[in-house]
Amino acid sequence: MKREWSNNAWSQERITHWAEIWSALWCGMGTEWQWQNYDLYARHAGAGLGWQIFTVFNDAARLEGAIPLPEWGICRNMIDDYVYGPCGLQDGYDGFDNLVDEFIKSYDV
Repeated sequence: MKREWSNNAWSQERITHWAEIWSALWCGMGTEWQWQNYDLYARHAGAGLGWQIFTVFNDAARLEGAIPLPEWGICRNMIDDYVYGPCGLQDGYDGFDNLVDEFIKSYDV
């Protein structure tokens, strides 16, 4: 079932799915991301507390452990560039393409 996506409409469920994808893109595939003021970020607040969503201004220290929550077009471009593009899926990412496909289908990214 597709869920309507609008920019900055990050639900707790959507962030949880995106966090898995972001972790693989950032840590495993070397995705580059320039942290910028006023971008939207999330950090897991702890067991049972969900995700804390915030923005920063000239306070990079607050970004420790945070993930970016980009607009849907940027999500799609990152997925296309780093997963389906010339880099392709890296060894050791069995099932990652299914995770991405589920994200795209679920949220119409």
